[in-house]
Amino acid sequence: MSVLTNLLSWVSAGLLIPVLVTMTALLGASLVMLGDFLAAAVQRRRASGKLRALSDRLLREPVRRATEGLEIEAEVARVLRRCTQVGWHPIHSDKIISDFELEARRGLDGPQALIRLGPMLGLMGALIPIGPALAGLAAGDISAMAANVEEGLTATVVGLFVGGLGFWVRLAKQRWAMADVDLLHYAYELAQDQAGERNYHPHRGHHSDDPTDESLAPVAL
Repeated sequence: MSVLTNLLSWVSAGLLIPVLVTMTALLGASLVMLGDFLAAAVQRRRASGKLRALSDRLLREPVRRATEGLEIEAEVARVLRRCTQVGWHPIHSDKIISDFELEARRGLDGPQALIRLGPMLGLMGALIPIGPALAGLAAGDISAMAANVEEGLTATVVGLFVGGLGFWVRLAKQRWAMADVDLLHYAYELAQDQAGERNYHPHRGHHSDDPTDESLAPVAL
């Protein structure tokens, strides 16, 4: 039993350096992700007013007219332009929107990885030095114990910081994605409904002598 215990103790001690190196890499990745997120937040803030104006236009104008020549620096606007280019064809538009949803889900993988790995590696970085710290305490070497405890606490704090940052970024990106997908589905369903009204002619073949008969008026798109 002592042989197994010593073997596991060596493995645990050997994992300390890889854990600390990985924690340092995660910290750098989280800071890069934060920079990208802040840039995206600024861009989205600039486009938020135009997106609200677009939603208001969809209440008054046909989708094809409202989205034609759309000049908004946002990913959802690019998807709307692509759907407009294919004439809001049901199959092509559905594929374009599905690709956008898939890409939005992939954008959440990075923050989700930080949420999982940050606290986990922080906990490992905190538990591994406990053995040497207790050994130093038993030997009366207070300085060695303090150094190991400080090392463990530092890893824990960094891990929690990385996980918290990933959670915050993921929450914001998820809300953005939900709002964008909701707008795309709204425009898609509205375009299909308007196309159905255009193609539906219940009075075709019926001739009316009344010039004010509105049943023959074309439905505007």
